[in-house]
Amino acid sequence: MTSGADRGPRLLRRLLSNRELDVLERLTQRLSNKEIAGRLHVSPETVKKHARNLYQKLEVHGRREAVARAVAERVIDARS
Repeated sequence: MTSGADRGPRLLRRLLSNRELDVLERLTQRLSNKEIAGRLHVSPETVKKHARNLYQKLEVHGRREAVARAVAERVIDARS
């Protein structure tokens, strides 16, 4: 597997599902899992699953790291 540092923004965007991108954008807003779930009309457990998938794909260990990596790699806009 290619390391996260070797991936460009386009490749990372293709690796993430639309729903994972939705969750990632809401993580930038510092919303809780419950708040994200309410906005996306899913359960908090579903949000946790998407977040775990994000962390694995971005090769990070938590939401702050995920947001920092996504912004640094230009997967999302810092103003999201």
